[in-house]
Amino acid sequence: MSALPQVFPFNSGLAGLHLSADQFLAIGETLERYEVARGVVMPMSRPTMRHQALSLQLLEQLLEYRRTSTAVIFHEIDWRLDDQTVYSPDIICFRPGRSPTLGTYLREIPDLVIEILSPGNKAFDFTEKKDDYERAGVAEYWAIDPPDTRVWCYQRAKERLFEIPVFGDSLASTSLPGFTLDIRPLRALAGTE
Repeated sequence: MSALPQVFPFNSGLAGLHLSADQFLAIGETLERYEVARGVVMPMSRPTMRHQALSLQLLEQLLEYRRTSTAVIFHEIDWRLDDQTVYSPDIICFRPGRSPTLGTYLREIPDLVIEILSPGNKAFDFTEKKDDYERAGVAEYWAIDPPDTRVWCYQRAKERLFEIPVFGDSLASTSLPGFTLDIRPLRALAGTE
């Protein structure tokens, strides 16, 4: 008798299927990582060591901020944007005073979304995802490129997310009052692979 867990099988073949957000979420956990964009299931690449190191550094800074605020932070949680879209951003945050309903996936619109880019999805994150986050009403979107740890910041003005140039060693969030990202520890991770 096998001791392997009884979960969705390896190489399940979900990539490319046309599923609604609810159909996709009903599948539950899989061994592969997927997102759904406009009804099409897309595979997600596994994070590299640098990707994970950047994610941990970001989380450390955000958790320090949370110690003095009521901000809510999630890491790699499924977010149902609409009937045809489910993304799993690296980090999503809710400003102090906002608390989403806890469940198996997120339905509420986060205030800050952070994506650590992968070579295979960089263009998608800068176009389709940014546009979807904009339509959903996200207040702020950060994208970080692991090779050089460059940070892009998009902030909401009226109905759109506009790129705000990032200069220097810090980035003050407009969606998390009082939180400023220290970019220097991220830069220290550049070229570590």
